[in-house]
Amino acid sequence: MWSTNFSAYKIPNEWALIAGFIAGTIFSLLHFAPAIHFNRLAQKGVTTFLEKGFVPLLPLFMLGFLLKMQHDGILLQIIQKYLPLMGLLALVNILYVGFLFLIVARFRVKPWLELIKNILPAGIMGFSTMSSMAALPVNISVTEHQGERRDVIRAVLPTTVNIHLVGDSIGIPLMALALISTFGHAAPTPEVFFLFAIFFVLYKFSVAAVPGGGIIVMLPILQQYLGFNSEMSSIITALYYLFDPLFTATNVMGNSAFALLMSRVFHMITHFKNKARTKHSRA
Repeated sequence: MWSTNFSAYKIPNEWALIAGFIAGTIFSLLHFAPAIHFNRLAQKGVTTFLEKGFVPLLPLFMLGFLLKMQHDGILLQIIQKYLPLMGLLALVNILYVGFLFLIVARFRVKPWLELIKNILPAGIMGFSTMSSMAALPVNISVTEHQGERRDVIRAVLPTTVNIHLVGDSIGIPLMALALISTFGHAAPTPEVFFLFAIFFVLYKFSVAAVPGGGIIVMLPILQQYLGFNSEMSSIITALYYLFDPLFTATNVMGNSAFALLMSRVFHMITHFKNKARTKHSRA
């Protein structure tokens, strides 16, 4: 009987991602028209699929997954067992976002509190929708009134909404290390964790800012580099779904702080350029 092992021809996910990243960068720099046209068509197709197909059905998948865990009697056990981890994740996310806005406020308390109060509606939107993309219009609206360069903010936020995921970048590694310790596995060596961190960052370029999108994309590298088995993958997926509202709120507010910092940087560059031109014209 004739058969073919298609797995032998499968390209590993991480190398396909690197190849796509390099090809996309080269074609963008060379302005290769067919590749740019194909990229736009592919982007439109993927966006349509996410908006019309994936996102509407994902909450049902998440609900079904959590109900199954509840039926199996492990959901409450997971919550009770990892309650200290949940508190740590919430604290680290809040402190990190607070520190980012403290930098934006130039370490002044009153402007810092004002900034957080003004940006908080975007964070609440992200918390309730669990989608940075859904919260993007509100985030642009509240952020552009806080920075010096509205044009920069309007350019930065849409560009980085899918890749600048602060909450995921804090939460997933902490949850992964906690699970490794809980299951009695050896801690990853610095070399292995460094490889995991590199591919973790690269994989962020392929994440869609939709509910549950962060962990679904990350499962292959958790399995390959940190030795996750199916049980560990199920638990980290459940924990991620439970914390997705907090992670998304952190993503949205962290992206807002980043856009404000970029606005200030471009404002300073423009100021120095104008000052240099004035001196040159006087000379």
